[in-house]
Amino acid sequence: LSIWFAAYSTALAYKLAKIFIRIARLYSFRFQAPRHFGGPPKDVLIVHGSIGAGHKRAAEAIAECFRERHPEIEVTTIDIVDFAGPLFTALYKTAYLKLAETEAGGHLVGCLFDTSNHRRPGWVTRFMRQAFLLDFIEYLFVKNPDLVVNTHFLPA
Repeated sequence: LSIWFAAYSTALAYKLAKIFIRIARLYSFRFQAPRHFGGPPKDVLIVHGSIGAGHKRAAEAIAECFRERHPEIEVTTIDIVDFAGPLFTALYKTAYLKLAETEAGGHLVGCLFDTSNHRRPGWVTRFMRQAFLLDFIEYLFVKNPDLVVNTHFLPA
């Protein structure tokens, strides 16, 4: 039992250290000079969550509108769940869809949404989002779009 505990503790410490190092590296991007541009943006990133179909359809409609009205703008649409990894996808997407299938679960999801929609997330929630979404944060800093449009709360 003690060998198992030592191995588990070491693996957990390694993963946490890796997360902290990536977060520190990504936050160094925050000190770059901000871009100022006049006129419409040249690069638009639209982020949706494939939890259900509404967020994706809204993102597609916004992208289509940008492409029709401003064909000179580069529009990229991505799914935030693709960046979250299999554990997050299993816990979040699968659990949400199973829960929302029932009437009582639908009410619970609505209650959780209403409760979380009126207050700022705590540090634990922010840390968990960052831990699961490090690849997205890195993608965002590397792509460096002029405008980001979210149709789901997770990347916000």
